[in-house]
Amino acid sequence: MNPMVVVGVGEAGANMATAVYELVKHEKVDKYFQFILIDSNESELQREEIPKEIKQKITLRPPDNVIAIREDLKTFKYLYKGVNIQRKGALRQRVVARYFVDRKYDDLRISLYNITRDFADKHMADLTEEGNSLTITLLHSVGGGTGSGSFPILTAMLNGIKRDLEKELAISVSICGVGSMPTLPEDIAAPVEGDPVYYANAFAVFKEIEKLLEDKELVLPLYYTVAEVGKPLELKIEGLPFDKYFLVGINEGELKRGIKEEWVEAYIEEKNRSIANCLLALHEHRSLSKGDWPVAGGGGSEYAIGSFAEHEIKVPVRLLEVYVRKREELDSKMGELKGVKEEIKNKIEDIKRLQAVNISPDDVPEALKKDVEAMVTRELQTGIMNISEAELEDFVKGELKKGFGIEGEVYGVKLLTNKFDEMKYTEEWGKKVEELWERYGLGNKDKYKNKTTIRDKDESLHKWLLEVININKAWLENPPRVHLPGEKKRKQNLIERLESEKDDLEAIKRKSEQLERLKGKTAELNGEVKNELLDEISRKTEAKNSREDRVRRLEDEIKALERDIKATEDGLSKSKFGRVGYLQLKSDKVKDITGEELDRLDSLKKFVERGYIDIQDVRRGLETQIKRAKGWSSISVRDARHLSLFLLCNGENAELISELSAEVIPQDYSSYELRDKYTIKACFFQVGMKISDITDFRLIKERYEEGILQKALERVGRKVEESFAYPEWFSKE
Repeated sequence: MNPMVVVGVGEAGANMATAVYELVKHEKVDKYFQFILIDSNESELQREEIPKEIKQKITLRPPDNVIAIREDLKTFKYLYKGVNIQRKGALRQRVVARYFVDRKYDDLRISLYNITRDFADKHMADLTEEGNSLTITLLHSVGGGTGSGSFPILTAMLNGIKRDLEKELAISVSICGVGSMPTLPEDIAAPVEGDPVYYANAFAVFKEIEKLLEDKELVLPLYYTVAEVGKPLELKIEGLPFDKYFLVGINEGELKRGIKEEWVEAYIEEKNRSIANCLLALHEHRSLSKGDWPVAGGGGSEYAIGSFAEHEIKVPVRLLEVYVRKREELDSKMGELKGVKEEIKNKIEDIKRLQAVNISPDDVPEALKKDVEAMVTRELQTGIMNISEAELEDFVKGELKKGFGIEGEVYGVKLLTNKFDEMKYTEEWGKKVEELWERYGLGNKDKYKNKTTIRDKDESLHKWLLEVININKAWLENPPRVHLPGEKKRKQNLIERLESEKDDLEAIKRKSEQLERLKGKTAELNGEVKNELLDEISRKTEAKNSREDRVRRLEDEIKALERDIKATEDGLSKSKFGRVGYLQLKSDKVKDITGEELDRLDSLKKFVERGYIDIQDVRRGLETQIKRAKGWSSISVRDARHLSLFLLCNGENAELISELSAEVIPQDYSSYELRDKYTIKACFFQVGMKISDITDFRLIKERYEEGILQKALERVGRKVEESFAYPEWFSKE
């Protein structure tokens, strides 16, 4: 296990480092990694795409004032006339990137040393184990500005840090670099696609690497005063400043043709993931030192330059999770659809019943009739003639509604109306008034001849009876001395009879008046409950319409889900191979996968064992991806001396690898544990390249010699010579 310090320089380097961080965090080995990001544009380091957990960020800045920059233009000899120095970054100017590192060399070296030393101290138990080494990996763009221009000086700096750490801690330290380079088409007549500055910068980097490989000793002058010695330093680079340096091609033509921004982002993201997986393999490997590489042969500079690529096979688990979720969603919506349709059916029945009740309250169900009749009868028997109008309203809107709903209200009001109509208290009162009126001959008295209505006659009778009763009571209280025998008894009987008749008249009148009030309240309630009934019909109609709309939406959603599920089933039943190869599932088995089944399918091997994936497809897929990884690792290289295959595989799937033929899996391949149980990654490494082996160097050189590159640069106001940030290593020619 090799603890690794990952230094991402420039925007491209930061993106590569971010991909490494996300992978090692997913694999739960992030404690073995320390990340440092360096850029000349501070805003690039604050992008939201960069994980907040990456705390170590270093910004390379120019001086704060123009006068200091003018002085530096005289001091730093490699800064050409017209160079653009500002705080927004190197702007693809390699000399500016060198200048930023050069003028803060001391501070930057101390920061990198301290961060690396602290990380090494935390992992001394791993680093003192035989065969392990601390790996410092520099990630950068070959064609850009900050990462490209600072690469040689940073590599020399890291090499010095390596020597110090090895001496102080007695550990092994390896320096690794990864540069992403722009690739060109083979046809020299083809246009230079993308920014021509990228190719000029890459050309200069290739020439600098060539110098590092061929010259046994190079001097790298620093023009800024270093605090340790009080004067500018000259760095002596003896031998190679790195143990392994890998080149990865970026197809500028493909990027230009990928018009949509998301396509370009996906292309770069796939490249970065490939780089991340290869670095994970290197982290698992015992050592990156020149002489300790899993290939036949010795060490030396011929093993320093290489390239790599990663391809993988996997079960499309994320797609399966989406598929299962959609299946569950479909089942849920089908169940909801059934329920909503049942609700519509019930609403329609309710509406029909309520409409019938609205036409005729007698159309309520027979069982409901009996229950309402029983409750109304009980209420009448318990003295409904003594209740107030408010109490009658409470009975209707309270007990009846609570017990039987709006239909019970409507039918109950009808029953009450009928019951009150059957009560003859008003007729009885009228008959009683007419009877007494005739009995006492009030109609023959002039005083009462104009009294024609029952109410007027009742009022006159009441006054007359009271008057007669009072006269007779007065007589009894003070009778004359001489009166007929038995007169007192007759008057007492008369008073009693008249008072009884008056009380009877008042009682029958009260009942009549109470009945009229209750009839009026019942009529009012009848109107109210009819309106309530119409409102209820309206609500149920709206609810029905709303549910019908929901049915239409559900049916549309179900059709869309069924299409998605069918498309997903078709997709799962087909192999898809890019950098990531998705294994096909047997079409007749896909529908068997439920959420519970997916939980049981917790590895690629389980998919094979339970018959969802054919073992032959796994073998063919892995063979294809290994060949493709090998092909991509050599896409810009010819005649590399040694090839190495690193396989990343979870232990549960190891058996699947062991069954592959020796033609596909060489005997000296290295296999490392992977947390992801659904994926097998094939990382193919090439080492032993010369700069002349790099196809894209040859293609750029041809375009330079033909003048094509310079002509393309003229369009952006640049010269090829301006890309050489380390002119001290070259003659003026």
